[in-house]
Amino acid sequence: MYSRVAISMALLFASSCAPQLSPAAQTIRVADQQMVKDCTLLSDVQGTSSGGFRTPSGKMESSKIKALNKAAELGATHVLWDTVAGGNYSASAHGMAYACR
Repeated sequence: MYSRVAISMALLFASSCAPQLSPAAQTIRVADQQMVKDCTLLSDVQGTSSGGFRTPSGKMESSKIKALNKAAELGATHVLWDTVAGGNYSASAHGMAYACR
């Protein structure tokens, strides 16, 4: 019984720590070079994730969410990913934020 409670608490804690996309970030489109050729470059954006109980792919997703939230704060409409990489212990996402009409 104790182990079920401990596992449940760990899962609850892990899920509550995961970043969430802001409403503005939910509208950002992931772009390729062609899509942003006539857009305004705003800035580079990055996010990192480490530790916790998330899988490597979960850490990469968390990193992308953090970067997309930063892009949304800049008013971006598109993000062109440069690097998304991770492993068992940490992950990072780097991209360029653009404003397109």
